[in-house]
Amino acid sequence: MRCDDYSICIDSSGINFGYLNKLVKWSEYLSERNGRVLFVRIDLHFPITWEASICLEDKSSISRFTAALKGMIENTTRNKTHYSSLDYVWCKEISPETEKPHYHLILAVNGHAFRQVGTADHNANNLFSLICRAWASALCIHPGEACRLVHVPDNANYRVGSGANWNHSVDDVIHRGSYLCKKATKVYGDRTRSFQTSRVPKQAS
Repeated sequence: MRCDDYSICIDSSGINFGYLNKLVKWSEYLSERNGRVLFVRIDLHFPITWEASICLEDKSSISRFTAALKGMIENTTRNKTHYSSLDYVWCKEISPETEKPHYHLILAVNGHAFRQVGTADHNANNLFSLICRAWASALCIHPGEACRLVHVPDNANYRVGSGANWNHSVDDVIHRGSYLCKKATKVYGDRTRSFQTSRVPKQAS
């Protein structure tokens, strides 16, 4: 299905359709590959005490985060009934007020292993605590501090698949994710990525 077949959450003139097309392919591939997928919207911020220049120079923090979270999720579910890995889409934006980067993400995990992101407590045994620990690992800070830098927006859980309460669609995920594809506050031309998804096989794209 083409990306312009979907409704989007902001005016189309403000959308990067190259990004939106990647989001569509990523979302459709995951929903077709898995019986149940939990998609979760989160935001990641840098510590308020860090200078903007330090945050901008750290170009690999998001890669360290996704690698750490992937490992934690796989280790947590390895010996359980339902194993999960991690898929993701993220965008980097620069705040006009602080000139610091921040990240908007949609994470995707096995819906049989995780039903929701969970309560905002880095000590809890849930997906949120893994996210905090992974962001802490990426920034080399304490998980308690990282917890305050992870924002989970309202209605962050999207349950795509069969079963009771699994009543979201791929269209819902794409509509919510289209915010990540907006042109505003993105940085172009600095030789770093502003948008990326986890791998989608060529035959699926």
